[in-house]
Amino acid sequence: MARRLVGIAALAVAALLVAGCAETRKSMAGLCPAQRSSPGSAAGAEHVYSIDWWARADQTFALPYRPVEPGEPEVDPRTDHVFVGTADGKVRAFNSQGRFLWEHAVESAFDAGPTLADGRLYVAASKGQLLALDAASGKVIWEYASAEEIVTKPVVTEGLVIVMSSADTVFAVDQAKGDWRWQYRRDQPSDFTVRGAGRPVVFEGRVFAGFADGWAVALDSKDGVLQWAKDLGGGKPFADVDAGPVMDEEGRVFFASFATGLFALEAGTGKLIWTAPRAGISALAMGEGGKRLFAGGNGFISAFDGRSGQVGWSERLGTDQFVSGMAVASGLVLASTGSGPLMFFDGGTGRLRQSFDPGRGVWARPHVHGAQACVLSNRGVVYQMAIEARGRP
Repeated sequence: MARRLVGIAALAVAALLVAGCAETRKSMAGLCPAQRSSPGSAAGAEHVYSIDWWARADQTFALPYRPVEPGEPEVDPRTDHVFVGTADGKVRAFNSQGRFLWEHAVESAFDAGPTLADGRLYVAASKGQLLALDAASGKVIWEYASAEEIVTKPVVTEGLVIVMSSADTVFAVDQAKGDWRWQYRRDQPSDFTVRGAGRPVVFEGRVFAGFADGWAVALDSKDGVLQWAKDLGGGKPFADVDAGPVMDEEGRVFFASFATGLFALEAGTGKLIWTAPRAGISALAMGEGGKRLFAGGNGFISAFDGRSGQVGWSERLGTDQFVSGMAVASGLVLASTGSGPLMFFDGGTGRLRQSFDPGRGVWARPHVHGAQACVLSNRGVVYQMAIEARGRP
């Protein structure tokens, strides 16, 4: 979302490539990229996950400065095929055993992962391209040029593909043909802002999005007309509403301003339900069943009651760690920590159950599908994991 990069983006580090190929769980010993011990992953710790296969997605052997791989993987729930966009400017597909299927060169890095819908893979690139690819072959079906840096994973809904740019513009494009349908933009703050944007959410005909000026809005999904707007930042510096939005099953929408904290709003009206002051939130995730809301940021991860905003638990991370993305599976909170490991927290207690450090950290949000998680490391390696433990309800 920012034009000048400060805040959590300053924690990024150069990601070095490593050789690797798809390997089954049985043949991984000695071949997997370095996995340094982390809290909860030492010998004798409980067994929370196993790795079914891994494959090098970023094939570049030259070593330019490459701080992170921020693009969340996508998984086809029918075939278990995996799709990733990486810093070398290519989208790649792997089968359910991690074998390479196809690649398509976009010649642009990715700030977000692709989205699969109706046999097509929708890809948003940092140079402003939004593409629809045939998921079976990688062939381009259509391309839309936004002329702005797109930084969110596409949302496909109601015949539209919706993305958000770093210039605080929400674009809606026709899903079938790639034609422009509408856009909504807010003026950018004159001060420094935090880089990034929250992926919009669509619910009951409304598009919810947050902006760098500290405001959250609801737009009509048909034409982008403003339904309501809410000031969450109070005019403070770094008021960016980059975390969220996320929805629960009762019609509450949750946002977080980096400067002020967490907000629960009525989806239909924008009316405030509750707020929890907590500066520095960079990621949100809704728990299974919609009862718990998880928030992570600079050096912490916390759980809140979705109805009242009461804090259930809060855990401190390392002083140099922040939560760059979160997902929930089997009662566990999977938290990516930028240049640090992927951490598995018990959703009920907050206890760190295990960590996975593939070297150089995990920035991208893990993609969760059932009791499986697909993870892209900052080395450009994709891991297919089986989650073999459960958190407390």
